Amino acid sequence: MPKDNHIILVTLDTNIPQALWRDEDNAEVVGQLLALAADGRIDLAITTRIEYDTPSPPLSDRVGDLAGLGVTTIGAPFTWNVSSWNSGDYWVSEQDIALEEQIKRTLTEMRMKLPEDTDFAHIFGHRAAERDIFLTWDKPILRAASLLHDELDVRILQPEDFIANLGE
Repeated sequence: MPKDNHIILVTLDTNIPQALWRDEDNAEVVGQLLALAADGRIDLAITTRIEYDTPSPPLSDRVGDLAGLGVTTIGAPFTWNVSSWNSGDYWVSEQDIALEEQIKRTLTEMRMKLPEDTDFAHIFGHRAAERDIFLTWDKPILRAASLLHDELDVRILQPEDFIANLGE
């Protein structure tokens, strides 16, 4: 992790705030991330795809609360019937589409469960925003972390591992 004065730019997968809202066992870890952000040690963001991942109350009612907790929203690849105009979502290049297809083929050849399409949207949004670390508890993403790092230069960690290694 950076030792200089660089604030680490952290993108959260949807399952991170959902753990807090559901008061799951790992909600304390989310609280630690929010405290680190409040202290100015990290910058937290989530992609616009959280609205798709959290479609109904009571959780959907909490999405708007993230800004008040210091979590900014970044764009994701524009998707018909998901994205809205002026949301921050962006058009992807043919190169990014081909890269995602290649990653899916490689994971299939490795007999690994593919992350969901919305997971790819989160990861590509993180990459496009040039952020440092993507945090998730999603097992398919974590299993594919090495490949995603190699192909996309995206560093993926579980929140607990990120917090444990923050001082390094």
